[in-house]
Amino acid sequence: MSHLTLTDRFSIDSGLNSNKSKKEIAISLGKDSSTIGKVINLHTFNVAPPTAGMVLGLEKCAHLPECKKM
Repeated sequence: MSHLTLTDRFSIDSGLNSNKSKKEIAISLGKDSSTIGKVINLHTFNVAPPTAGMVLGLEKCAHLPECKKM
């Protein structure tokens, strides 16, 4: 994997926010699309929204009042 500058990483971020493909981002940076894909996979993560069974990110539990005190 070739090294990317901070400016390159910002360009990747703005490209993703603009719904550009990895190939389009790679062409604009003059890099291989596999390099862009690796950077995206290494530095992104999904945050799942809380489900209906959760309160403030905590699962509903009969012992929740005791847990909050700890």
